[in-house]
Amino acid sequence: MKSENEALLKDTVHDPLTGLYNLRFLDKQLPAICTGFNSFTVFFFDIDDFGDFNKRYGHAGGDRVLTRLAHTLQDNLKTADYVVRYGGDEDVAVIPNVNNNQITQIAFRLQEAFLKQGLNITFGFATMNRESSNWGPEILPKTVEIANQEMLRIKQFKNQAEI
Repeated sequence: MKSENEALLKDTVHDPLTGLYNLRFLDKQLPAICTGFNSFTVFFFDIDDFGDFNKRYGHAGGDRVLTRLAHTLQDNLKTADYVVRYGGDEDVAVIPNVNNNQITQIAFRLQEAFLKQGLNITFGFATMNRESSNWGPEILPKTVEIANQEMLRIKQFKNQAEI
């Protein structure tokens, strides 16, 4: 009975395709967890031109890309980090208690890993710390939105540069 309950609990907070945490976990459980950190950084990832890829290779091909992204994130982040399938071709990583130097190293390491996997990913990030912000469960959704806006700003810049 215990293992059956554990499986049901895992199913309620994990995405069935990628095995990452799901949006329910991000919205309902992770905000309270984040209040226990001194700081955290949110990375917001988006697969470039994913809709075109799906049209060309079908949803099965798209699913393979989504799982490759999930595995790349899991392989290049610590087990203490929280990686979430946000929806569609977007993922979020919440990384607790890292300084600016570590964040830069993580960003470079992820970019290199994406390139090695042949993944074209745009990502933005935002950091919050206990001293400089209004700390509480509402801080995580705000930080996710800031990271998303940063990712969109970078994506817009990339698209303008390609024209």
